Amino acid sequence: MRKPRGLSWTGIAICTLYLALTTWLVLDAQANSDPKGAYILMQLPVMLQTAALDAISMGGWLSGKTWTTVYLLVMPPTLVVLYAVGAMLGSVLEQ
Repeated sequence: MRKPRGLSWTGIAICTLYLALTTWLVLDAQANSDPKGAYILMQLPVMLQTAALDAISMGGWLSGKTWTTVYLLVMPPTLVVLYAVGAMLGSVLEQ
């Protein structure tokens, strides 16, 4: 199959893996009856991003927001970064 120009299959694969893991964790958190466990499972997919925001003193920006809002604000930039890393990795592996 011919790859469209500018499209990275490696980037798409990494983004798909991240989305699949995130979906699994969120669904598992909703099925979990323990509130502490559910909180941890909901926090896992966005933990590194929120830690990075804390490091640059923007952690309070997400304080008090619902999980839906946090995911909607954090996921798009995360997917862009993951796609870019996958594209770079894919170009290195192709050479």
